[in-house]
Amino acid sequence: MTVLLLLSLALQSQSDSVQIAQLLDEARNTVNAINAIEKYERCIDMADRARLKYLKSTCKLEVAPLYISNSQSDKGLLTYFQLVNSLTEQRRFQELFTTYTALSTYYASRQMPKSAADYLKDALRLSDSVSLNADKPVLLYEIGKLELEALELDLALEYLDKADGIASQESRKNLLLKILRLKAKTYETLNRLDEAVRENERILELLEDSGDRVNYTNQLNNLGFIEQRRGNTSKALDYFLQTLEEREEMGLKDEEHIPLLMNVAITYQNSKESKAYLNRALQAAKKSKNTALQAEILDLLSVAYLNEDDFYNAQIYNQSGLELMDGSMPEVEMELNLTASVVYEKLLEYETALEYYKAYLEIKDSLDVAKRLSQEELAQQQLYLQRTEKQIQEVVDKGEIKDYQLQQLKLESENKDIQLKNQQLDAKQK
Repeated sequence: MTVLLLLSLALQSQSDSVQIAQLLDEARNTVNAINAIEKYERCIDMADRARLKYLKSTCKLEVAPLYISNSQSDKGLLTYFQLVNSLTEQRRFQELFTTYTALSTYYASRQMPKSAADYLKDALRLSDSVSLNADKPVLLYEIGKLELEALELDLALEYLDKADGIASQESRKNLLLKILRLKAKTYETLNRLDEAVRENERILELLEDSGDRVNYTNQLNNLGFIEQRRGNTSKALDYFLQTLEEREEMGLKDEEHIPLLMNVAITYQNSKESKAYLNRALQAAKKSKNTALQAEILDLLSVAYLNEDDFYNAQIYNQSGLELMDGSMPEVEMELNLTASVVYEKLLEYETALEYYKAYLEIKDSLDVAKRLSQEELAQQQLYLQRTEKQIQEVVDKGEIKDYQLQQLKLESENKDIQLKNQQLDAKQK
């Protein structure tokens, strides 16, 4: 009797497997996503009733991305969380690796880089522990990139350094360029400029070897900016002039590199050379009808003449800049008013100088109000973050909601945390 029962159950299980497999094929071949989801859900239900765990997980693996791409993120997320447990139990490590990377992609798309990085770390640990055929340096690079987006700068460098070591050893130049660019960016953000220069010089060497002239030129410009920040004006000028020479040899016109001409002018210590490049930039800005840049250059020219005690030309260039103002460029207008107040003070026209200084203060005050409002918003976000973290802890302690709901709450906290770090970083740099 027992043998017959076992045989009967085996036959039933085989029959169920065939039916589920047929329905699974139908789901895969269904063009309409909603109809496909419905068939996958029937597969999952049938596999669950028949206790066919392997088939159930297979159906879930295929329906989860459909949920995500068809505005059913909660279902997709819950399905992926369930798969982490079931695939681990079934020792289906390659599919588990795919699940971790899919979760990372989901959180990255929601602009939640910290959670995205954490799931890639799970994928990396899994790959190392069971020797999966994963591209380790790419995985390390992606984790570093996400940690950088989350403003976890030291962690970003930790993973990027590991990626750098492997990519260098394997001579993967294209990947190495991407890694070095992120490392340089991270060092700049940390204001570790010596290390930023080192990484940028490595990039420059790789680009020179590859013959990529456009990116090589951009890299020279980047090095100019870093040297400028280091206070090494002579070296910065060399890089900016090299950049300009390369761009001109490539056939680019002045209107295609106005900011570069301005940087050369600002970096020059010789006032005569500085004005020459500013005038080139001014003509290019007029040609391209860029009013904001015209006004900015006119102010720089006015200051240059002011420093030479040529108050006549300083006044002419300053007034030309002010005539371009229409209220849409408050920061440029503020600087022009400040320059005007100094020019008229030098001309001994004190009443006029005072009027321009008052105009400068009025714009400055309005910008300061906006800054204060931003600081108040920052304080509110800090309070929100603290409250959200407390809510998360209460939820964990009470165990009142499902894992996927807890993840949603954590997402809100992470989003505010990153916004907070960005604003704090901006404040420091200013």
